[in-house]
Amino acid sequence: MEEGQQRADGPGIEESLTELLGSPVRIAITNNKRSMISVRSRGRTYSVRLHHMFVHADRCVIESLASFISSRSGKARDRLNAFIRKNSEKIETPEAGSRKRAVRLKTEGEHFSLHHCYTKLNRLFFNGALDCKITWGVRRRKQGRIRVRLGSYCPKNTVIRINPVLDRAFVPAFVLESVVYHEMVHHFIGMRNKNGRLLSHHRAFREVEQSFPFWEKATRWIKENLPRLVQFK
Repeated sequence: MEEGQQRADGPGIEESLTELLGSPVRIAITNNKRSMISVRSRGRTYSVRLHHMFVHADRCVIESLASFISSRSGKARDRLNAFIRKNSEKIETPEAGSRKRAVRLKTEGEHFSLHHCYTKLNRLFFNGALDCKITWGVRRRKQGRIRVRLGSYCPKNTVIRINPVLDRAFVPAFVLESVVYHEMVHHFIGMRNKNGRLLSHHRAFREVEQSFPFWEKATRWIKENLPRLVQFK
């Protein structure tokens, strides 16, 4: 690092960007191989996902991040792209000879299209920036009972799975959208480290989740209709 440059290590990135932007900034550090930076704003608060290459970025890069976040500055975008190219070796790639098991995606159900739902939510709430995959899961019995987990997100292969019990005529669209949105927030926010524990449902996650317009209504509907949901047809 050249003389005069300052680092903005780890937790310091939030403080540095908050100072530069004059607004609260929450950072999630990711290992996303396709999206190095994604930004979402809620009121005056910014939620920013950054690839881990930015953890030890110098002050100049942090200032470019602030400019990009606030105004999508073209010059800032160019400087950030140059930084990403310079640090491209930090983007993990599959080891030579290794093969990932392909995930079979099923997005069309009898009553709902997950592709349509995901695309709509991505456009409305994430500026189209999310790049995860989505599929209907498989209904299974466990010890005579149905698993009632309505959705899940796997960060390893960035796949959202939605329980097909939601693909029913009596399920309101806003309920399915609420569950899909919940899993999309997992992808967007990432996990947080608290006292050595990795948390997925942390404070920042809950704030973004509960910003969904139908969150409270959907939560109430699921609670009231869960026995009906988990019955096989």
